[in-house]
Amino acid sequence: MFQKIFNVSLHRSGTQSVHDLLVRSGISSIHWPGNVKGVDYQSKVAGHESDLAYVTATLGPVINMVTAVSDVPIGALYDHLENTYHDSAFILVFRNPFDWVRSVRQHIGVREFNGFERVQYWRYIPGQPSSLRTIEDWLLYSLYLTHHRDVLRHFSGHNNFLFVDLNEPKIGQRICSFLGRPPIALRRIDFRLGKAVPTQVIRN
Repeated sequence: MFQKIFNVSLHRSGTQSVHDLLVRSGISSIHWPGNVKGVDYQSKVAGHESDLAYVTATLGPVINMVTAVSDVPIGALYDHLENTYHDSAFILVFRNPFDWVRSVRQHIGVREFNGFERVQYWRYIPGQPSSLRTIEDWLLYSLYLTHHRDVLRHFSGHNNFLFVDLNEPKIGQRICSFLGRPPIALRRIDFRLGKAVPTQVIRN
């Protein structure tokens, strides 16, 4: 039905869980396209983090390997991806913003942003901050809601887009139905809890 599938949710919004769902549905998928088959794609975007067309083109070899891609920086590239990859599906998962802010602070802590995180955060936060240390919670809430507003506006009226809430009881079944796959439940996957599926699942 769809040539490509992009999870355009921001990181820490169930991207691993959706990746796991896609893999169990028999869909070739990559979660976090940072280092694939020995190629460091994060280093390839260094110095170009605000050039979203460049980042999209740089990730082309990864995207062409599989059907589905998720995690940073995919969410920040939603409009460029739709313009580049026709006949593609886009999934946006909403998480409670307060839970999301707590999660990203636990995930990133005080370290510097990596290359793909810079792509995501710099799209929405002026001044190109180097980490979360100088970003107040209110600005992170605004970033999260702005991303959802902009994605929803972009895909308004499109039949290749699905918007779901992470807390929906039937979220897995809804995603499967959207993709034309037999319904299965979404499992909660989090590498921080020792539960994860391989970042790369490539089936030729």
